Amino acid sequence: RLVVVGDVHGNIEPLKQLYSLTNSFQSSDLIVFVGDILDRGLGNREVLDLLVEHRNKSNIMILEGNHHWERLWAEDRVDEIRSPEFRNNTMPQLEGMDKKAVREWCSRWCQLAYLSFGGKRFFITHAGLGYMPEHIRWVPTQVYIRGGEYTDDVDRWWQEKGYGDNLIQIHGHRNWYA
Repeated sequence: RLVVVGDVHGNIEPLKQLYSLTNSFQSSDLIVFVGDILDRGLGNREVLDLLVEHRNKSNIMILEGNHHWERLWAEDRVDEIRSPEFRNNTMPQLEGMDKKAVREWCSRWCQLAYLSFGGKRFFITHAGLGYMPEHIRWVPTQVYIRGGEYTDDVDRWWQEKGYGDNLIQIHGHRNWYA
């Protein structure tokens, strides 16, 4: 199975529900988290504990999102964290965590997933794009993480390009027009 998980934002309950709905994840499943794992929720510690515990599993991908401040926190570069939400609410929840394990987990983050599954191609990023890049490695990382303006209707632009049902884009970050 291909399981794509949207922005978690520190909410453990949806992850618990997903885990029970799928009758637990199998080693043959590919689980892709589209980013923004922490920040804003009340269960940041539980979410991070769960994902750090599974950091060495090859079937779990974490895409980097625009709320991924945990790398700077784990590297003791707190002065570079620009998010008051992370500083005031998320960081206190992470007290006592093994920063080395968090750094190892962060080192596995990806900017995108481009894969074939069930006869279809999937282009998965955090921010979403309005087009399929001709050379995905030439696109700056920040484009995959932040995209353009938050209100850009990337899904409509994607659809207008006429990629059809064989090239499917999945993203988090924005869903302004749904």
